[in-house]
Amino acid sequence: MRTFKKESGELIDVIKHSIDTLSEHSDTKVYVGSDSQNRGALTRYAVAVAYRYGNKGTHYVYHRFVTKRITDRWRRLWKEVELSVEVAKQLEENSIKVYCVDLDFNKKEMARSHEMVAAARGYVKGSGFECSVKPEEQVASKAADHIIRG
Repeated sequence: MRTFKKESGELIDVIKHSIDTLSEHSDTKVYVGSDSQNRGALTRYAVAVAYRYGNKGTHYVYHRFVTKRITDRWRRLWKEVELSVEVAKQLEENSIKVYCVDLDFNKKEMARSHEMVAAARGYVKGSGFECSVKPEEQVASKAADHIIRG
């Protein structure tokens, strides 16, 4: 299991945190999303689990890591999909229902990631999860983007 942190930087057990959050707020929806960015000789990744409390707000926890720069764009972005599905599966294996896996891809043809949408959606749905892509609602991938840029 990956090490997750709260926004404050406090280390947490994502399974326990999810169970506690869901028991305190019954209307919570759980989203999982990832983002990545190349900087210098490194590729930075962030995976976020976002908890949306109906219409009353959202908080997230995250895992962040760096690796040697991945120059192949397809490979770097596909890793985002794999990371999100991996975390979503771990949550569901612990009876935590994942509402949606957010993909930081855009289905508009002018976007550079549009050519990956069909394959990524197929992989996520084949793994048993609903998914969203831009311009659809993005909860966890927005949090992951915020973490990567921070």
